[in-house]
Amino acid sequence: MPPSIRQVVSYCEAHPLDQHPFLSWRSGAPEPLTKAFDILLNAYGLAANFPTWLAGVIAHLDDRRIQSLLARQLNGELGDGDPSRMHILLYQRAITLLAPFRPVLPPEEATAPAARLLHGAERYLCSHDPYEALGALVAGEVFGSQFFAWFGAELARQSHIEPSSLDWFGAHETVEVEHARDAALISQLVADLPERREAVWRGALGMDWVLTTFLSDLHQRYVVELP
Repeated sequence: MPPSIRQVVSYCEAHPLDQHPFLSWRSGAPEPLTKAFDILLNAYGLAANFPTWLAGVIAHLDDRRIQSLLARQLNGELGDGDPSRMHILLYQRAITLLAPFRPVLPPEEATAPAARLLHGAERYLCSHDPYEALGALVAGEVFGSQFFAWFGAELARQSHIEPSSLDWFGAHETVEVEHARDAALISQLVADLPERREAVWRGALGMDWVLTTFLSDLHQRYVVELP
């Protein structure tokens, strides 16, 4: 039997996304904003579909407490009642602002990693088992907070753009920490039944694999593997 549901967050914290070679790579690495642009461009499909997927998870869960926590996140994604502040619009503006740092790649390669990321994320976040999808969400929120910590550190190291001009980053800088805390609370609220434990872990480990594979796909663009 997998570890307890409460250990999902501990697992994600012990396997931080920001330690992936693509994010931790500095010596000889491309401009950090180039890496950021590449990530955002290829993750666009995930960002665009995420509110709909999140709403589906909320609709299929049977615990109103967890629904409440996820509904708060969904409200933020949709702009907290202000359509002009929907996160996908802020995301689009971030891509435009970072466009000068676009990597030099053939058009057919520019978004090659996007399809596998989208397919993998959909596989877990749209699972027929809402607790498998919940496990993917919990892991995604912890990994998301790690990504934003990395992005904030990289923004602080550069002088090309003013961090305050990236309102997408500003909208997530503090809320991602809150989402990670909510993820820990959610993991405590889920009834620790064998079938739910297995489902939550399937989703969490699946999302870990999806995101790690995505970063590895991006990393291979810039690194020539030795024979």
